[in-house]
Amino acid sequence: FSWSDDTGFYVQATSPFPGSTLLAAQSGNALSQQATMIGILLPALGAARRTANQMNMQTRAKGVNIAIFTYAIDHDDSLPPDLISLVRNGYVASGMLQHHFIEAPSPAEVDQAWHDEFGAFEYVATPGTKLSALTDPENYVFFYEHTAWLDGDVTTVAFADGRVELMHLDALDALLIKQVGKSIEEIEGWEFAEEEEMTPAAP
Repeated sequence: FSWSDDTGFYVQATSPFPGSTLLAAQSGNALSQQATMIGILLPALGAARRTANQMNMQTRAKGVNIAIFTYAIDHDDSLPPDLISLVRNGYVASGMLQHHFIEAPSPAEVDQAWHDEFGAFEYVATPGTKLSALTDPENYVFFYEHTAWLDGDVTTVAFADGRVELMHLDALDALLIKQVGKSIEEIEGWEFAEEEEMTPAAP
């Protein structure tokens, strides 16, 4: 503000209210601290969500794995032709073959087209194989979590010895090439373009 008197003209600047500059500085620090905390918490929340999803899929995989063994007991020690047959024959609920965030269909709706679009697992066992004929069950893969659903480079894998565990994609790839002569990309029918975009493989 300004004023004048007999001695001259005067001007004085003042803050809107006492201590306002200090408060403004504190507010800036608070915002900076909040941004820092968000930067710290977001990766932790993402990791927690990833862990929860992995645990959920391991639980489902264990149920499906048990259903495969039960099917074999009822069918002369033979593995099922696919995972869909487990649903159609009442060995497992349809919701067990998909992720928890998708609405479970009725058993009648579970066909190959549904499984190709919504199925969480990729069945790689040879249909009709006798369980008793497997010479290396601890390394024989029944099925694994389809990579389209993954958040990272680790997937859920079910083995012929009843084990279900998380496995790095590189390690799984080596097992599958040995077991079925195909890589994960070949099994799932996808190939990676140079720009790292997923495109359907040529038939």
